[in-house]
Amino acid sequence: MLATDGLIATALLHTCGHFAVLRKNVKQLDSYIYRITRLKTNSKHINANLYEIKIQIIHVIKHHQVVLWFCDNMEKNFHLILFLQAMISSLLICFVGFQVSATLMEQSKMIKFASHLIVAFFQLLLFCFPGDMLIQEVDDII
Repeated sequence: MLATDGLIATALLHTCGHFAVLRKNVKQLDSYIYRITRLKTNSKHINANLYEIKIQIIHVIKHHQVVLWFCDNMEKNFHLILFLQAMISSLLICFVGFQVSATLMEQSKMIKFASHLIVAFFQLLLFCFPGDMLIQEVDDII
């Protein structure tokens, strides 16, 4: 199951990278438009610059549509798996935490349960961290 979790986390982090690229392209486009508006040139240069801006805007919009399509597919295909895994990991943390507190005197059992608890926490981190990064990247674009 860890392979699927790693695949989903990697795909989410890859999506974060695409949103960072989109943010960079929008900032470059904004600075380019600002420079064009400051220039005093003839209409031939203005038309060429406006055409270049139009092409760049189309490129950014198409890239954004592809990234949103990928996000929709990820959500549609993996939302149930991630929900169930998060619920099971949460229950596992509760039960194993109780076992650790119940076996404080038996060191061998406590080590076994504590290692199991660490893996459950790591799995929850693997679910939550990429999703949080994706939310931050989307909020940075807005």
